[in-house]
Amino acid sequence: KETLLKKLKNHEGLQFELKATYYCDTKKTKYNPANDLISGQYMKNIVIEEICSFMNNPTGGILCIGITDDLKFYGFENDFKLLLGNKYSKSDYTEKTDAFKGDLVNNVKNLLGEYTSRFDVQFLNFSKDEIKNAGFEIDETQKDNDQFDICIIDLAYYDMMPVIFRDKVSFKNKDNKEESGKVFKIWDRGAHGKNPLKIEDFMCRKNVK
Repeated sequence: KETLLKKLKNHEGLQFELKATYYCDTKKTKYNPANDLISGQYMKNIVIEEICSFMNNPTGGILCIGITDDLKFYGFENDFKLLLGNKYSKSDYTEKTDAFKGDLVNNVKNLLGEYTSRFDVQFLNFSKDEIKNAGFEIDETQKDNDQFDICIIDLAYYDMMPVIFRDKVSFKNKDNKEESGKVFKIWDRGAHGKNPLKIEDFMCRKNVK
């Protein structure tokens, strides 16, 4: 916990990124898993892009989910509710965290590839008093909560080949018919977050080593 709090005081950077949520849209106050699948996958894709950027950068880094960009604690409860749906109320803490880890690994495999699903995931729990005593605030929408779960994803550099983000897209062809395809992106890290990375730049980096 102390390590995370110290990182927060230095804010985001090359080796540290904050995301308020994994699945849910923070602008919504009520959630329905059936209705939020599309927007939820969009939110997940943003997280997977960040993971891709860390794996392509020689420094690696930490992705922290549950804290907003302006350093307010949001927690993970809304994500757990969306991931588990009707099972949420009957699930214990381990079942909640396992559901997230399983979903994350599946999304990483689908969007980045089988070989990239090696990373460390842990949850830290903070009480409302711990957060306030450390000098941080709680997100306005979550002030009724007493406990806040924060997800820490520790990511290492994958230097064998560039980690490529593969996203499915739908579009209309010249005959106005619906088709599907894939978009390929390579993300890297910069001082202000993820940046596009060209394959030739990645290969130059390897050759320098």
